[in-house]
Amino acid sequence: MHLYANNVVQSAGRPAAGFNDGGRVLVKANHSKAAALEATTVRVQLEVTSSSSGRAPLDLVVVLDVSSSMCDGGGKLDQFKSAIDFVVSRLSPMDRLSIVTFSDVAKKVSPLLVMSKLGKFYVMGIVDGLVTSASGDANIKAGLETAQEVLAGRQYIASRAGHIILLMSDGHHHNAMQMSNNPCNFPIHTCVLDANTTSSTILQLTSGLLKAAVEDLHLILSKPKSRGHDLDRIVKVASDNSSRQETNRRSGTVTIKFGDLLGGQVRKADAELLLFKADGSEADILDVSVSYPSSQGIRQTFKVQTLRIKRSDACHQPGAADDLITAL
Repeated sequence: MHLYANNVVQSAGRPAAGFNDGGRVLVKANHSKAAALEATTVRVQLEVTSSSSGRAPLDLVVVLDVSSSMCDGGGKLDQFKSAIDFVVSRLSPMDRLSIVTFSDVAKKVSPLLVMSKLGKFYVMGIVDGLVTSASGDANIKAGLETAQEVLAGRQYIASRAGHIILLMSDGHHHNAMQMSNNPCNFPIHTCVLDANTTSSTILQLTSGLLKAAVEDLHLILSKPKSRGHDLDRIVKVASDNSSRQETNRRSGTVTIKFGDLLGGQVRKADAELLLFKADGSEADILDVSVSYPSSQGIRQTFKVQTLRIKRSDACHQPGAADDLITAL
């Protein structure tokens, strides 16, 4: 069963009254079509994707200083690795990333790769293995020229309006280059370490490159409001480490706070539900809602879906599932 619309769509396929948000969030719920009559548990997999409309696909080249000056204590390279990890985590499969390092010479250590799950894993494996040069000055000119070559040599650039070079360095360059002569005309953003720079400062600088499509997104799981629903309680909810959870002890409602989502970014949660013993009819098992601030900063909550399941002794085989998709 697939439901897709700009309005919130209820399980019966009727739009929820009074809501149209232009498709800012897509929520997909995947769960078994049937469950046994006795009290039992059901797993629900939830996937939240922010709309990619409003942000062009991004081609980003990170130019990283690995010269000998980066060896001067303070974990300079590790701070930049953390910043790159942060940027990579916020990119979506519509984006591409390349890594260029430089000391006295420059090297493209990663080509321009699609930021799929596999692409992110590959890039971060390369970044984690980078070390500083025992000798050699910082030739920023070589690093920036190599980055420009990466962007100038791209294929499949139609509709890819976003392209950025992100320079990460401690600022000790023997061959600095003023970018007034930039033949490719690519925007260059600089993140420079100094005595006052902290990891949080770097993250603030890098996060500013990517505008959130949805801010402060909450996914809300609660008992259905319908009479005779089959949900006893939400046993547990697992989500990624960057999210936070709150549980209302009285109602049992669980709120997963995902924070900001970039265009096309995906966040996931797995919920384990305990169902009452049933008589064999179809019943509601979970209300799924989302909440985020409006453009005026007023938080709004929208019901996404009421999930239903058939109770039967003749359950379908494990692994069969019902996909419910709703765009908000």
